[in-house]
Amino acid sequence: MKAVIYTVELLTPALLGRVEGDPNSSVSYDYIPGGVVRGALVGRFAREHRVPQADILDDAKVGSDARRLFFGAARFLNAYPADRLNNRALPTPRSWQRDKSKLRQAMDEREEHAVPIYDFALEARDDAQYVRVGAPFCWVSEDGQGSTARLVSPRRRVMVHTQRAAKNRNFGRPRDDDGAVYRYESLDAGQTFIGVVLCDDADAETFKALLTGEHWIGKAHTSGYGRACFAVKRVDDHWRDAPGSPTASDGRLLVTLTSPLLLCDERGQFVVSPRTLAERIARALGVEAALEGAFVGQEVVGAFNRKWGLPLPQAPAFSPGSTLVLKLRGGVSTEQMRRLEDEGMGERRIDGFGRLVFNWQKDEMLRVEMPPKEDDGKPTQTITSDAGKKIAQRMAQRSFERQLESILLSHAAKLQVDSSLSRAQLYRLRSIALNAAREGKDGTQRLQSFIESVSKRQTTHERWERARIEIEPNVKRPLLDWIRGLTDAMNKQTSEWCKAVGLKQSDLPRAQIGDVSVEFGVERQREFTLRLLAEVLRLAAKQSKQRGGE
Repeated sequence: MKAVIYTVELLTPALLGRVEGDPNSSVSYDYIPGGVVRGALVGRFAREHRVPQADILDDAKVGSDARRLFFGAARFLNAYPADRLNNRALPTPRSWQRDKSKLRQAMDEREEHAVPIYDFALEARDDAQYVRVGAPFCWVSEDGQGSTARLVSPRRRVMVHTQRAAKNRNFGRPRDDDGAVYRYESLDAGQTFIGVVLCDDADAETFKALLTGEHWIGKAHTSGYGRACFAVKRVDDHWRDAPGSPTASDGRLLVTLTSPLLLCDERGQFVVSPRTLAERIARALGVEAALEGAFVGQEVVGAFNRKWGLPLPQAPAFSPGSTLVLKLRGGVSTEQMRRLEDEGMGERRIDGFGRLVFNWQKDEMLRVEMPPKEDDGKPTQTITSDAGKKIAQRMAQRSFERQLESILLSHAAKLQVDSSLSRAQLYRLRSIALNAAREGKDGTQRLQSFIESVSKRQTTHERWERARIEIEPNVKRPLLDWIRGLTDAMNKQTSEWCKAVGLKQSDLPRAQIGDVSVEFGVERQREFTLRLLAEVLRLAAKQSKQRGGE
């Protein structure tokens, strides 16, 4: 069979709804399902023949081409994100694990790539606590020093929409008793995905023509979602989901699913059973095998039939990336494995379900490629005029301030003060902190003087010493010690300041318009610290008022 490999560039966000979450909202898949691509091609084929899509199988109007192209031997595989080198990324194996404590520390320092990946399908480890790799897609490259995993996560966009009145459409807006607010979480525009259509040699040219140009995919077209540009990349004679070819095995066999898989048991019920899947694979290969290990995920899949105008029944399926380890009683040749990879397993294989590869995972440990900087490969527009630079500076500054305000309020709300201090005492220190934020370096001296003066008055000192602040769930510190730690860290390096405040460096705001940018610096550390202290004290005073304090 021929493999027509094509790219999909999203010109607008795409909403490819999966069965998940609130029924009034919609969450998109991380990829473009093969069934969505097949539906888009059916629509174009019907328009070219000037017939409704419902009549696409009417041989008298269209001929027998439609039946052969869209309901025959062709396979419409999922379009997965393209990595930075334009490879079709694959679902991340669920057997990949990383050291949890090291990963958490590395994330605080923006060094996630320094924590290696261990493949538990090849060798299990129990020397630490491990978590599964979070990125949904990956690409593995090899060199003389081993294998490197490039982790890929598609960008998403969340938009809130308002449904206007349904009972009386004349209003054109929601009302108290009619209408709703709902949320769409879609794939963001500007991303590229790579898909494959497996077809007979004679149909390759037809699919190349259908896969060229713009299509509308997914849901909510009238709301501006789903406009995409298709382009054929190349046509291969011998294509495989994963790079390389399966190696013959006579002892251990690793099976990795590169798409969701729908499996029925002997009673015709959909099941997610690793043992049943292992038996089916062994039977298809013509060998005896025992299930030695399984790293399996489960999801619910559904679809929509335009001919019927109804959704298809929802069914449980194996998640992409599920991995099985089989112990063979006999040998398996490369030809046997290649044949099963080409055919796939389970139901709805025409829509890209049931794809699998054998012995793709080879290394017990993989390095993680350092992610490129956000601006790598993206040309930055240079603003030449002075007026343009001033406008860009104001825009970047406003964007930065909005981000800063959001982070500040969100973080302050997590810090709970437990004290018997009066509202007057809390507001006095808050006023000093706000004045210090406005006055710069000189203002912090007054704040330090106030903290020192507290210890000279016994009654006041005792009340301040009893005050506690909860910096983490069930973790409390004396309020004065926390304030001293903040003031001491204001002029230190950003990494040390982040630890004192309780933020991650990845959380810090940054705004850029063209080549004009606003970043978080030492001056911002001082301002943020004092404003954070003022907001925490304001919330504490508000709680004191609710408790009936003075």
